[in-house]
Amino acid sequence: MAEGRANSSRIIADRGRIIGLWEGGITSGAIAQELGLHRSTVHKLIKRWQEQGSVSSKPRSGRPKATTPEQDEAIVERAQERPLTPVVNYPRDLHLACSVLTVRRRLHAAIIKCYVPAVKEVLTPYNKDDRLGFALQDSTEDDPVHMSRMVREWIDVHPECNFIDWPAKGCDMNPIENLWAMMVQEWDIGQERTKAASVRHAQDIVLRQRGGTLWYYKPATQAFDIKVLKDNRSMEEICSDVCMAPIEYTNPVFWRAQLVTREAVEPCTPDIKAAFPHNYLFIFYSHHALGDGLDAGLVCRCFVDILSDLLDGQEVDDIPVAVFHNAEEIEKIRRQVQEKVLADPDKIEALRRLLPPQGTKPLLLQIADKPQVSKPATKHVNRTIEQQVMTNFIQKAKAAGVSISSGLMAANNTALVEMAKSVGFNQDSYSVTVGVNVTLRHYLPKSPLHQMGPYTSHLTHSTSVHSNIKEYFWDYAVHLHKVVHSGIRSRMSLEQEAVKNMNQPKLSPEEYAAQIRPPLHDYGFSYLGDLSVGMPLHSTNFQIKGFHSYNLVHRFLWSNLHQVSTFGGITTYTISYDTQYLTEELMNRFIDQLMVVMRDVSDTTTAKL
Repeated sequence: MAEGRANSSRIIADRGRIIGLWEGGITSGAIAQELGLHRSTVHKLIKRWQEQGSVSSKPRSGRPKATTPEQDEAIVERAQERPLTPVVNYPRDLHLACSVLTVRRRLHAAIIKCYVPAVKEVLTPYNKDDRLGFALQDSTEDDPVHMSRMVREWIDVHPECNFIDWPAKGCDMNPIENLWAMMVQEWDIGQERTKAASVRHAQDIVLRQRGGTLWYYKPATQAFDIKVLKDNRSMEEICSDVCMAPIEYTNPVFWRAQLVTREAVEPCTPDIKAAFPHNYLFIFYSHHALGDGLDAGLVCRCFVDILSDLLDGQEVDDIPVAVFHNAEEIEKIRRQVQEKVLADPDKIEALRRLLPPQGTKPLLLQIADKPQVSKPATKHVNRTIEQQVMTNFIQKAKAAGVSISSGLMAANNTALVEMAKSVGFNQDSYSVTVGVNVTLRHYLPKSPLHQMGPYTSHLTHSTSVHSNIKEYFWDYAVHLHKVVHSGIRSRMSLEQEAVKNMNQPKLSPEEYAAQIRPPLHDYGFSYLGDLSVGMPLHSTNFQIKGFHSYNLVHRFLWSNLHQVSTFGGITTYTISYDTQYLTEELMNRFIDQLMVVMRDVSDTTTAKL
């Protein structure tokens, strides 16, 4: 698949080159001769460009469905007739040439929920005796099984059992039910399975001694934190406060969520305001070990799905939408790359030349004074890119054979040069160093479910940008695209990590965070794509107005980090910046300059070098 995508990119790039040469006044015959193509091929491509405004091939029908309408009906009928039949048996029983996941999709489309049966441990007689003894020493309930004459007679001759009168099947009131659940979740399968071990485990998890009696207590540290607030500040101000929360390295809170009630943030028509009278900001922020920006979008989508089901009075299904992996798989790849790099001194030297040397000063820090602040913090600026500008920009990028991500980085570098020239910092060329966020999912085996986890690396790319870059913008974007995507395909970000870590001292997380590391990159960049794919933007219960992504940067690598995402057809450009290096006034000027550059390069034709 990776090779296929690469070939497709090269084809689009070659087509863009043909159109560029033709628009530069070269005849189709001369183009065919120069590129080694048949004249009719060039002629057809130019004709397609004139008629459709695109060099891409027409969309194809795609792979046919794995099931026929008759088979879909059979799947639904089987679920209605035999609701307890496991879904994994459907392909075999119905002679279907499809996966279990396909069957689940057909049932989900028919609004039939799939449930995973509880997996219970097989108990030996010895286990049963131990479990019964432990349960009866702590609590019982009014279930008929426990209140039969035989059980009462047994209790009468065992005075060591403490009888507590709890409601029948009162899981919400009877702590023993919750105690068992917590014990099972935290149980180490390698631990000895004895009564004494069970008691010790219960005490370690949720029981404490009080007055000679075991009491259930609620742990002080929770794995999550949910708050519902009322806050009239802007979203940027709220997120800046979020970024000031201290980082914990022992018992960390992996994620927090805030549901903030708001007044209407934009004018609404009377009918929409009557149908949706309440406005909220749902703010989700997570530890980087949990995931990245793509994972945050998935979590928000799950929140919306659950909220919709609850408001509709439906049961919340337990169909998994993602799988969380620890770092073992990617660490294995890291070690392989590191061993290969360390065994090649020439490779190490070549990689070192690609990294910015110590003392490198980013361009924005050269043209502006460093602000005086008592305490570093992260703040944010953002802009909504005009829809027509973004449409034109994407069309130009496709014609040049450039990804949207590469085109946006080229626009960033151009805006930096324009900013430098505007304050009189004139040079023939400028050195710009970008830290490109790379998702390591590219290097893992394909999974039918979204993969969550610490899958982000950074590819350092240094480039020389000519002062007249706007005149050759799309040719420069093509060059940038080739270099960056070649680095991503070749795992260069992991190779660079290996070189960076060669001389790093071993530090604790607290010591590493306390280090003062001046930024060496001009900016970090991450393109998230369209996050509204698969997310219900409208329903009978709510309307989703937008999605924004912010980052904490003042404790990490960048003086400023750029994130771009599209949601519901609206593209938002957000810059999170460190206040000890950059000011709000400077960053507003920069992002406005960037918007000007995008308008200009979208309205001009592709220039030749």
